[in-house]
Amino acid sequence: MKYALAIALLATSTICAAAQETSWDGWFAGFDAGYIWRAPDEAGPMAGLVVGHWWQMGQIALGLDAGGTLGGPYRNTVWSIGLGFGDLKIETFEAATFSVRAKAGMPMGDTLPYLAVGPQFIHVLNTSTSLPSGITSDYWMTRSGWTLAAGAEHRLSESISIKGEAGFNGYWSSRGASHSGWSAKAGLNYHF
Repeated sequence: MKYALAIALLATSTICAAAQETSWDGWFAGFDAGYIWRAPDEAGPMAGLVVGHWWQMGQIALGLDAGGTLGGPYRNTVWSIGLGFGDLKIETFEAATFSVRAKAGMPMGDTLPYLAVGPQFIHVLNTSTSLPSGITSDYWMTRSGWTLAAGAEHRLSESISIKGEAGFNGYWSSRGASHSGWSAKAGLNYHF
């Protein structure tokens, strides 16, 4: 019994010591890629860059990051104009998204699970084509929104970590309605 207790104490102290070896404090920069879904007919791939900082305070880590992605959902709709004038085809592309997020996590050795929340700004290109004439017009708009995500980062070495994240993404349309979507992405960070 006394040997089992000694082994348990030794194992516990070894695990605690290993958990304290990794410091998440400092700057990082990285990239990620993934996919976002807003509706069955509105989805698309995305890829981007991020820069940020973690502040580790014991068993809590607080962070801030800023990032930009290219790509996103694509939607193709056709509206009937009526009165024999034909149809109007509208294609919507979410071309770029910029976000700033506050993060909080609980370091567990080489792994850091976290939550992130913050505002985002989505640049959207709308292309309208009149059918059958084929006359096309384009216009850009910026939509404001928000993001909420849960993820984890795992250190492969002192300076390299891999990460995975799932998130909720929303924005307000020009009609005042809220549009939401889900995203999943993975990537790599370099720690300075």
